[in-house]
Amino acid sequence: MSNLNPVGAQLCGLKTSISQPFIFGLMANLLEPNSRHKVLKFGSDLSYQTAVLAELENEIFTVEIIEEPAEESERRLGIRGYNNIKFRTGNSNHC
Repeated sequence: MSNLNPVGAQLCGLKTSISQPFIFGLMANLLEPNSRHKVLKFGSDLSYQTAVLAELENEIFTVEIIEEPAEESERRLGIRGYNNIKFRTGNSNHC
């Protein structure tokens, strides 16, 4: 996961900001990870938190409303072999 560039990233010409890795770790810990959990996550966060959750949880469902970061997140995680993540582009009304 070290090459997912979690801080200060820019994607597809969109300026984005995401939380520090410490915050991701804290949030993941507060979920009380369990290999039987299924997690619904909104926002692609440039793949970093999704990758963290995929390491800890059984199944991740992620929804991103903007197409470019959604495609990039799916591409990044796919080439790294994450097969327990389901991706959806659109708002939550269409998922």
